[in-house]
Amino acid sequence: MLGDWGAVDAAGNNPDQASLMSRIAASGARFAVGTGDTAYPSGSQANYGDLIQRGADVSTVFGPGFYKQVGARIPMFNALGNHGLNATFPMLWPSAQAAATSGGRAQMDTYCCANGTSSKSYPSLWYAFDAGPARFYVLDAAWADSNVGTADLYKNDYDNHWTPSSPEYQWLAADLAGHPSTVTFAFLHFPPYSDSATESSDLYLRGPGSLAGLLSQYGVDLMFSGHAHLYERNLRQPGDSFVSYVTGGGGAKLGPIGDKGCSTFNAYGVGWSSSRGRGSACGGAPVPDTITRVFHFLLVTVRGSQVTVTPTDELGRTFDVQTYSF
Repeated sequence: MLGDWGAVDAAGNNPDQASLMSRIAASGARFAVGTGDTAYPSGSQANYGDLIQRGADVSTVFGPGFYKQVGARIPMFNALGNHGLNATFPMLWPSAQAAATSGGRAQMDTYCCANGTSSKSYPSLWYAFDAGPARFYVLDAAWADSNVGTADLYKNDYDNHWTPSSPEYQWLAADLAGHPSTVTFAFLHFPPYSDSATESSDLYLRGPGSLAGLLSQYGVDLMFSGHAHLYERNLRQPGDSFVSYVTGGGGAKLGPIGDKGCSTFNAYGVGWSSSRGRGSACGGAPVPDTITRVFHFLLVTVRGSQVTVTPTDELGRTFDVQTYSF
């Protein structure tokens, strides 16, 4: 599992991302799940690229040193993010079968015009699937940077996706009620809990009338989000059924953690400030001594009702390994 990746320098290089992709390819994972923001800066076809073209913002995903290593043998279920909300995403990450078999949605829809936003066509992508004893929910919790009207990204996402009357909320409530599972995971982009100063906690996703309340009503066990370019494991909060993670260190420019202080919900978090050239940490984490300790993916292992989450950096070093029994 990884999020916030698909970025290159002016020459088309990203050695940290390439190293991380090689680790994922060799991880033994049956499939990968993304937490959004794939292909920077806008998720265009040129950003995704191919196996040949190179340059600034070109082949940030399909360059031969990147996703080719993973996609040759590991399928991916990818979530939407605020970067790349266009028709390229559903074309390159086909999810129609998973959406059809779960009654979800994988299509372009017209969204108009909450909070003064303009009428736009955006992909709607939400669905569920089973693997072994676990059920996986890939959710749409994102909004485009360029169309905020009088609100912000988080408010627009809530008003379009997570009010109790919204199609996605209604679908999720019905599917959760109809699929009691041993272990249940949720994947989305905007994080309900985050100690990033620039991609902070999405308060609209918290509480009984929003996503967190709905997931907790049906006992969802783990939530994974992205958006903040760091790693963070949060303690289960009062009223929530789930432990939440932020995994946004897949290859895009990293960010620091705890610049405005570390929250009490933060159990373990690491980040990196490129402008300062140094790491930062929250909770029980040591301060990273090199950027290679912050680019990461999560290897999630399910054995019956036992789940182990193994964060792994680009050099294959593991950290903050946690095992849960549900």
